Amino acid sequence: MAEIEKVLINSGNLTEINLLLDEGDRLYETIKDDADTLYRAFLVIQVLCILNLTFLFQHFVTFIFTKWMGRFYEFPSILHLTDTILAVASAIIVDWFKKNIQKNLYSDPDLS
Repeated sequence: MAEIEKVLINSGNLTEINLLLDEGDRLYETIKDDADTLYRAFLVIQVLCILNLTFLFQHFVTFIFTKWMGRFYEFPSILHLTDTILAVASAIIVDWFKKNIQKNLYSDPDLS
């Protein structure tokens, strides 16, 4: 698609432009369903990553409230370490998704 776009921008030949537009439409129809499926899968991964971030947040809230009530809460533990690693990895993945996958992407009501 990128190669076709480069030629379309520089071409002055109307016949070549029409042929390349038809080729672009054919390529789009070929990959459309797979691209939609892949994008939806990335959206599911993004939601799971956001849930990972909430696990660590939940530990901090629990820690604050148990300390406020004067009760014992073991902090940190291996659970907190793994949740911290998950949260950091999730933040990196969400950032990568927004910078690379959603780059120059307009909202499509069919993907909501």
